Amino acid sequence: MLRIAVALQILPAIVLIVYGLHKQKRWQPYFDMLLMTLPAILFYGMLTGNLPTGPFEWYFYFFAKVILFLLPGLIIIRLRRYKLSEFGITKERLRLSLLLGFGILIITTLTNAVIFIQNPEMALAWTSQFVNPSDLAMIWSIPLFLDAFNEEFLFRGVFFLFAYKNTENLPLAYIVSMMVAFAWHPLTPFRMIPVFVQGTLLCYLLYKSENIHGAWISHGINRTSGSVVAQLLMG
Repeated sequence: MLRIAVALQILPAIVLIVYGLHKQKRWQPYFDMLLMTLPAILFYGMLTGNLPTGPFEWYFYFFAKVILFLLPGLIIIRLRRYKLSEFGITKERLRLSLLLGFGILIITTLTNAVIFIQNPEMALAWTSQFVNPSDLAMIWSIPLFLDAFNEEFLFRGVFFLFAYKNTENLPLAYIVSMMVAFAWHPLTPFRMIPVFVQGTLLCYLLYKSENIHGAWISHGINRTSGSVVAQLLMG
């Protein structure tokens, strides 16, 4: 299973490298994308599997993801002199990005809520981690909200927007972005459905606004909102 996961995680960059060599006679930006994701592929299990437990466990998880998902990309951007805006990190079209993000949040929240309602055991297992609402906010929601930026940077900033700007091939950029998103989530129906819905909509957001902030906020809030809405609907 580990080898399959690694293969799925590395495949999108390989696809882009092959596309670049065959269609564009260039490979450098796609090789840089491989370098951006390689530390996460190689060291995610080792680093996240040895985190301290306790009330700050998810904060350690967030910082581990910064090291693996975000920092390598920022280093490559600096060394190769790319612009942060090529990855959606910009102030331009911020309002459009936020508006789209909150609209998408409604859809993704309802999608997750329906999945939780259909699987009450999963909802109970999730909520049993938290004694009261303050635990939910401090132990889970805040660090996982911040961590959503790490994933948005890699899944949509690198493998959608940057890929699209270099390939000028929208379907290809969408496909490799979704491949990356699926590769980093459990391949079960109840996880694949929200990943597909959210990934598709946030790719659209990046396509229209070229600004990652709305995607980050939408993704971050959605990590909690679906289960909360499900609990309210189930009483």
